[in-house]
Amino acid sequence: MDVTPADRDALVRRVLQRVGGGTRQHGEVRGAVRAATAAAPPPPAPTPGQLVILHAESTPDLASRWRRALPAGVDVGAVAVATEGRHTVVVARVADALVAASRQAALDIGAHCSTRADA
Repeated sequence: MDVTPADRDALVRRVLQRVGGGTRQHGEVRGAVRAATAAAPPPPAPTPGQLVILHAESTPDLASRWRRALPAGVDVGAVAVATEGRHTVVVARVADALVAASRQAALDIGAHCSTRADA
């Protein structure tokens, strides 16, 4: 996935705003975001959709919990997961029509969710 340093910094800021991070947490969040965005699969040929970014503290099984919380028939395909310290970040590409269901599943399991339209 092509993520610019500015995109990565903006994502780190959003995560820290939601979890209220101190100096120690800043490094952990930055490391988790860097690893997750680096591991995210590149898009297959032009696929409409959005990146869904989940993050939570003390939830190393965040991706599997999120997949189980999704409604039947919703397949998000490959996901990238990174954990640094107590923070876990999951990045997945979902079809535009499934963004709301993906967001609701994240809320249902207590995770924070952000989306980014894929440019």
